[in-house]
Amino acid sequence: MTTSRTRAMMLLGLAFGLGLFAGGAGMAVAARSGKVEIDRRGTSNRGGGPGWMRELGLNDTQRDSIMGIYRRDGQGVDSLMRSIRPQTDSLYDLIRPEVDARRAETRREVRLLLTPIQQERYDSMVQAYDAERQKMREQSRSGQGGPRANR
Repeated sequence: MTTSRTRAMMLLGLAFGLGLFAGGAGMAVAARSGKVEIDRRGTSNRGGGPGWMRELGLNDTQRDSIMGIYRRDGQGVDSLMRSIRPQTDSLYDLIRPEVDARRAETRREVRLLLTPIQQERYDSMVQAYDAERQKMREQSRSGQGGPRANR
């Protein structure tokens, strides 16, 4: 394989991994907000489990057994994700300068459309977002996990 083809495949893999991570993080935030009930593993006990479990009319034993299966599956997926984390981190490190440059340019363009007061609020929001993203990155790299770690 050529160097450019290898790099393209690595970037494709990274994009896929980041998409999975971002999707999972979005689902976790939505579920935690209480506005949406999202839980593919059946770990929510609110109202007797996920909607599909209620629709099946499961008894307590069935529901508990099924939820155990989904929890076990979740642990397996988490283990797989931890095993590829070093590779995805190193791939992301390769493209981080370009990602950061694009993010900075986007923010600069947005700021041009805002009033001075809006710019201050926007800068504050961006700073809080960056701090949260940095905190999640540090937790992930230290083995404490990301948004799914405290389930």
